[in-house]
Formats: sequence, structure tokens, C-alpha cells
Amino acid sequence: MMKNSNSQINLSVMQTALKQQRESTGKETKPCHYMNEVGLIRYAVTGNFKAHFDLKNLNCAQRLIARRVICLNRQLIRLHVGFNDRKQACREFFLKYQPKK
Repeated sequence: MMKNSNSQINLSVMQTALKQQRESTGKETKPCHYMNEVGLIRYAVTGNFKAHFDLKNLNCAQRLIARRVICLNRQLIRLHVGFNDRKQACREFFLKYQPKK
């Protein structure tokens, strides 16, 4: 799980957006839905849906981009973009803006 306090706030806002979006379509939001969103962020950052990582293990530039990915996902949720499309968009965003080695 991501433990950075700023990211926790972003995750909380993302989860609220998910709940509101699902409620607007008459769907219940279960814990598995929130875990899927965490997996989406993991995928965006690592390329692996199930890979465990902690934001504090990323360098400063990568943490900033990861936070921006969380914000992007929140915006896409609010626009009712489907999970797979959000997952791909977030991964592409991270890859586009990550520092070149």
C-alpha cells in the first residue's frame, strides 16, 4: 500500500470520486473496487498490477508523477471512463513523464 501522506490524501479523493461515480449509476462500491484502483496505480507506476511498492521508494520525480497519475485517474473516474481505458491512460502518462535514465 502507498504510505506517503500526500498520496494518501490523493488516494482518498480518488476513492471518493469512484464511490460517487458508481453511486450515480446505481452501483454499490465494495472494498474490491477500491483495491482495483490501488492496483491501477501500481500498474501505472510499475507496469505490474500486483507489484507491491511504496511511493517513498521512488525518487522525487517519480513520486511527483505518481501523484499526478492519481489525480488523472480521479479525473477520468469523474468522466465515467472505463477501468481498462483509465489503466492504460495512467500507464502511458507515467511512462511519458518519468525521468529518462
